[in-house]
Amino acid sequence: MIMRVDDVEMKESDEVEGEDPVVSEKKELNSGNFQFDVVVCKTAINGELYRVQYPTRKTDPYASKRLRARFKRSVKMLEMKMLADTQTSSFDRGKAEHLASILSGGRALAGSLAAPRMLDEETYVGRCFQSSSPIHYALGFFIDRVLYLCPMKGTFEMRRSIAYINERGKGNTTVDADAGEVESDSEQAPGPAPIRVRFLRPETEKQKKRREESSLHRSKLIEQDPWIPLEIHSQMESVSREKRDALLAPREQRKSIAEAPDPENLIEEAIIGEKLAQLDLEKCDQLISLRRIRHLPDVEQVHALIIKARIITTPEAVRYLSEDTTRDVFVMHVRDFAHMVCGVWVIKSEMLYQGDDHQTALRSARDLALCLITSGLPVRRSDLRRAFGLSIADLDAILSTFAKVDPNCQERGWILRVEPDITFGRSKLELDVMVSERRYWHKRWEQIHRYLSAQEAKVKATASRHRSSSRSVVFLSFLFHVK
Repeated sequence: MIMRVDDVEMKESDEVEGEDPVVSEKKELNSGNFQFDVVVCKTAINGELYRVQYPTRKTDPYASKRLRARFKRSVKMLEMKMLADTQTSSFDRGKAEHLASILSGGRALAGSLAAPRMLDEETYVGRCFQSSSPIHYALGFFIDRVLYLCPMKGTFEMRRSIAYINERGKGNTTVDADAGEVESDSEQAPGPAPIRVRFLRPETEKQKKRREESSLHRSKLIEQDPWIPLEIHSQMESVSREKRDALLAPREQRKSIAEAPDPENLIEEAIIGEKLAQLDLEKCDQLISLRRIRHLPDVEQVHALIIKARIITTPEAVRYLSEDTTRDVFVMHVRDFAHMVCGVWVIKSEMLYQGDDHQTALRSARDLALCLITSGLPVRRSDLRRAFGLSIADLDAILSTFAKVDPNCQERGWILRVEPDITFGRSKLELDVMVSERRYWHKRWEQIHRYLSAQEAKVKATASRHRSSSRSVVFLSFLFHVK
């Protein structure tokens, strides 16, 4: 890329052959007409470049030993804590001691011989606001007559904040006031407050926009956004050098006009990229598009496909994945998210049901049904209900994740809703996987058996306690009648 500094372009014919390059370069600089390449630096993946501005300080803020930073990503708020410059003549020691007393709740003793505590830490807070201005800023620097431009996301103008000290002081004042009003509140108990019912009209777009622009709405967003701790690296560390080298790497050259991409494909890729950023694979109850799955890494492709399908064969899964994801790669990664039943991959029960004792019963009932199918035994809803005491709705929800009602069974049996894959196991890797999965289901059968035995023991113990308590009540009533 060539950038023209003035309106007058530089002509190669004007250069004098055989002239010293240093002299010619000086002439170009003095005349104001020279050419140089411009490289637009690429932004790191999941990274953003900001400019941080501080008030005038006599010391470098990044040289502090206790420098800490945290960031709120949604509202673009940056907070940094660092040591105050106590050696400068402008440092107010009395104010620092006063702030320290407020922060400690004013518990310092008046006659204490110890040196008064001093707040030697400063807190700076800055926000980066979104702007609709067409002007975009970038960091630029020259290296070997090449101008590198790094686009900036925004600027944080850091200002010193004592809001946390004010909140601590208000909290202490509130505690003292509450302690003084305990007696008056106990003497006069408030009467019942009247119940008022207010009917709200649906919010219009104008009212919604006005509410979102209000300071109360912004303060709620700031409170809801969690803090993200940040790591701070100096410019001499290897991490900083790697980041600079990554920035200096030029972007990929655009394709020629003949190979220009289709605008519809660009829009589709942009929409898919936005949807992928919102995709959370930890939630198994969300809708995932098969078109988006191909744009994920190998492991996440397999993870998303198992969440989407719940039960799938290996050949069908390979068709939905990208061309780079082979059958062996799928088999290596799928075992982290699914188990094999009759040559078919079924999502793990612990991914669907996580949590308390009720979820444990759901996991055990689902795995027991899979164990029965693996062993070639019939699966009946009545048997699972009698063993685990679950409701019909819970059992239907469990079985519908991998099975369907067998139309050829008169006792309402359940079978896999996908036909067993007889082609799986032709390679050594697949044979090892089949043996390992068979061992897992034997081990899982033993775990479920111990779980049911423990539950049965608890039920018997509870029943015996109830019988003993009823006998004691009858005995006491008998003694009462005898007397």
